[in-house]
Amino acid sequence: MFVKTFFRSVRNSTRFFYSTNTKLDPSKWRIEVALLIYRPPVVAPPMTEVEEQFYRMSEFANQKSSYKCDFELQLEKDEKLLEKRRQLENEGRDLSALDEEINVSSTQLRDDWFEKSEQLTKQYKLDSPQTTTDEDKNLKVFRRMQQKKLALLVKQRFPDALNSDYVSPWILPQLIRTGDDTLRQTAEKCIAHMFPNFDQMPIGFQILGNAPFSHLVHRYSNRMKQRLGSDGSVIFFFPVQIHRKMPNPITLVDMTSDNVVDYQWCTREELAELKLETRERQQYRSAFSFALIE
Repeated sequence: MFVKTFFRSVRNSTRFFYSTNTKLDPSKWRIEVALLIYRPPVVAPPMTEVEEQFYRMSEFANQKSSYKCDFELQLEKDEKLLEKRRQLENEGRDLSALDEEINVSSTQLRDDWFEKSEQLTKQYKLDSPQTTTDEDKNLKVFRRMQQKKLALLVKQRFPDALNSDYVSPWILPQLIRTGDDTLRQTAEKCIAHMFPNFDQMPIGFQILGNAPFSHLVHRYSNRMKQRLGSDGSVIFFFPVQIHRKMPNPITLVDMTSDNVVDYQWCTREELAELKLETRERQQYRSAFSFALIE
């Protein structure tokens, strides 16, 4: 029932292969799930010149129109008390009552906060959160291009490949649906299949939603049809967001396994630069690349 309903909905889709009149035999098509595993931006991108001008104007307007907080009022009061203390000191008068009123001045508290802020900034390198040029060029670095979305591409092994040495071109991690599994269950199995030690990784995987955001119909060549006994596969794309399990910065995460030969983290622009010679490969990229728009 699931397969019949699925193919009925696919036939009605305007994005379905070449013609909506194409009649397909569900038993001759495979259902696959591909995971768009992405790391969201870590920091905001640098402001443009126009954004900086607007920011300065907004800050100036806020300072002129907003009310002062209690700490700012206390600063003004302490400044008056300190000025009065200097006058009394010059006159040689008793300062004990005034010193008791001042106690710890707001100015001293402010200076202590600024000093602590500078220490934390240097300790955690908050003044330069962007990665270095070398890290940005290394496609295996997890923390590269912190102002961009990064998608995980892999070179994958398949158990039904023509020979054991076959490795796929750069693709999203994908898995064939088996049994009566739903697409969501297949997506969960894909994570466990591709990354058996995912529970020990410093990053976590969160599948967003129960429905795919895109799909693609892929027809096999005549040779593959004869070998696999299928006319092609329908690939459903699920978004999977990466989150860190620990607060410390993560530079490298080894994503290789028995099924993943190689991997890279790339931006949407870098994805467009990959050499996709065939029309099918270009359609494959177009099916999910729009989800990387920031």
